[in-house]
Amino acid sequence: MKGFLACLAAACVLAPSASAVVVTAPAALPKGQLSVPAGHGPTGLHGFAQRVNESVPADHTYTDIPAFAWNPVRGASTYEIQLATSRSFSDSTMLLDDATVRTPVTSLQIQLPWMTGEPYALWVRVRAAVGRRITRWSSPWGFDTSWQTLPQQLNAPNGLVRWTPIAGATAYEVWYTDIGIRVRTLTNVADEREYWALHPNNARSIHWRVRALRYVAKTALPNKIQVISYGPYSPPFTSTNKTTIRPGQLVATNAISDVTSTSSRFRSNSLMPGFTWSGTMVGGLTSNIGLYRVYVFSDKECINSVTVGSLVGGPAWAPRWAPPLQFPGTEADLAAFSAGTVPLAYGGQANAQMPDGTKIVTAEEVAGSASSSGSSGSSGASGASGSSSGSSSGSGSTTTSSGSDPSFTTDPGTVALPDNGRYWWTVIPVNAYADANGNITYQDAELAQDACRQNGAQPVSMSAFGMRSEPVTTTRSSPLASGLLGGRVVAASSKQPSFEQLPVVTWTAVYGAQSYEIELSRKSYPWRTAVAQTSLVPSATLNLTKRQAGLWYYRVRGVNGNLPGSAINMTWSRPTPIRISGDVFKIVK
Repeated sequence: MKGFLACLAAACVLAPSASAVVVTAPAALPKGQLSVPAGHGPTGLHGFAQRVNESVPADHTYTDIPAFAWNPVRGASTYEIQLATSRSFSDSTMLLDDATVRTPVTSLQIQLPWMTGEPYALWVRVRAAVGRRITRWSSPWGFDTSWQTLPQQLNAPNGLVRWTPIAGATAYEVWYTDIGIRVRTLTNVADEREYWALHPNNARSIHWRVRALRYVAKTALPNKIQVISYGPYSPPFTSTNKTTIRPGQLVATNAISDVTSTSSRFRSNSLMPGFTWSGTMVGGLTSNIGLYRVYVFSDKECINSVTVGSLVGGPAWAPRWAPPLQFPGTEADLAAFSAGTVPLAYGGQANAQMPDGTKIVTAEEVAGSASSSGSSGSSGASGASGSSSGSSSGSGSTTTSSGSDPSFTTDPGTVALPDNGRYWWTVIPVNAYADANGNITYQDAELAQDACRQNGAQPVSMSAFGMRSEPVTTTRSSPLASGLLGGRVVAASSKQPSFEQLPVVTWTAVYGAQSYEIELSRKSYPWRTAVAQTSLVPSATLNLTKRQAGLWYYRVRGVNGNLPGSAINMTWSRPTPIRISGDVFKIVK
C-alpha cells in the first residue's frame, strides 16, 4: 500500500494486471514518438499556431511567431533554441538564443516583422544538454511571417468607409488616393471629412485603400533589422455617397464599427464606432456653414463627456488617431478654403466653443500629439499649426469666457473608449461667427445637455451604444495547450488536459490587443491569482513546474495601451482547466 501511495503521488501510469510492480522511468516510447539518443540532435522540430499536432502550413507562413516543439531527448535537462534570419545562424543573423528551455515545447517571446524569403526568411534550431554533454544541433526549420488576409470593403452608411477587421492589428491607415491623404485610426471605420468639408460635391465618389498596423514593442531586432508596423495595402476600393443632405430634424442613425448599433437596435461594439446622422436641425437650430460635432457621454443626461468630436462637414464622424482637420481662423481664409484654393492642413481646431463660452478641445487633438497626423501625399499638408486661440468678442453672437480657468475648457476624452454597458451620443450643428476684425469663432448651436433633453424626452438626435472587447479564445473543444507527458510531446485532447510541467498555451489574437496578460489560480471561483505573467505574442509557456502539481485554471486577456488609464485591460477569457502531473512513470512487471 505504501508503494501504491507513492505511485499515486508521482502520477504513475499503471500497467494492466500487474502481479508485481516496479516503479521505473519510461525505458521505451511508442514507435514514432521515440526519444532521441543523446549523441544526435533533436528531431521533429516544427512550429505550431494552436496545438502541437496540427498540420504545418504548406508554405510555413504564420501571422505571428509560432510556438515550437520537437521530439524529447532522453536524459536532457535543458534545451537551447536559436532563432535567426539565416540557416547559417551566424552571429550577424542571430535574433534569439535561449539555453534555459526545460521541455521540448516552448513559446519564444519576441516580436517579428513580417518577413518572407526563399525558401524562408526565419530559421530555428535546437540542441539538448544531457549531463555534461551537448547534443548536435537539430536540422534547421524555416518559416515566414505574413498577414494571412487583407482588409476587405464592408458596406458603410453615407459619409463613412469601412473594412473587415484584421486579427493582430492594433490600428489602420486609410489612404484616400484621389487627394493623396493618409489618415490613421484605431478602428475599422473612417469618415471622409476631407471631401465633405464645405464642398460636399467632392464626396460623390471616393477611392481609397487601407492597411493594417500593429503595435511594435521594439522598432528593431537584435541584428538591427527593422520591425515594421504595417502590412500590405488592400486593393483599391470605391465608395459612393448621396451628397445632398435632406433638411429637417437631425436623426442619430448609426454607431458602427464591427457591428451596428441604432436607436431601434442596441448593440455593443468591440471597436470604437463611427457615427452617422441624417437631417440638419436640432431643436429648430441649424448650422450656417454645414459643420457638425459629435459628443459621447457616459450618462444619458449628457453631462459627463468621454469623447469630444472634431468639426466635420457631411453626415458622419469617426475618431482618428491623428490631429483633426484645421478650419480657417479668418473670414478671408474661410472664403479661400470654401473655394478650394488652399491645401488641407491638420492641427488644433482653435476658436471653438460651446454656447456658454466653454472652449472646446477635441479627443483627436490629444491623440494627435502622440501619433503622426493625416500624412499627405501629392496634395494637402499635414501637421500644420492651428490658428490663434481665444474667444471671439464683439459679434453679439458668441459668449466670451475667461480662458485661463481650466474649468472653462472641455475634457477632450479619448478616441478609443473602454468597455462599458452603455454610452450615449448626440450630434450638434456648429455655426461660424466673425468678429469686427474678421476672426472666426466656431460655436455649437446648442448645449449638448439641451440637445439630449428636448421637451423632457430623448430626441431622435441622441442614441446609445455599448463597448465590449472580445475575449481571447483559449479552447476549441479542448484547451489550446501542448506539453510533455509520459516522455512524449502531446496536445490537449480532453477538457482537463494533464502535462508534466511548463505547458505551452495558445489563443486567438483579438482586435486591438498589443500584448496579453495571463493569470493562474487554483480555483475557477472565487478567482485568486497565484501566478501572473505577460506575453507579447499569442502563446506562452505557463510558469508551472513539477513542484506545483495539481489542478490549475488559467485565463488570458488582451492589453490595449490606446485605451485610457486602467481601461487598457480587455475582457478575460473564461477560466480554462489544466493539470500539472509532475513526473509520470510507467509501471512494468
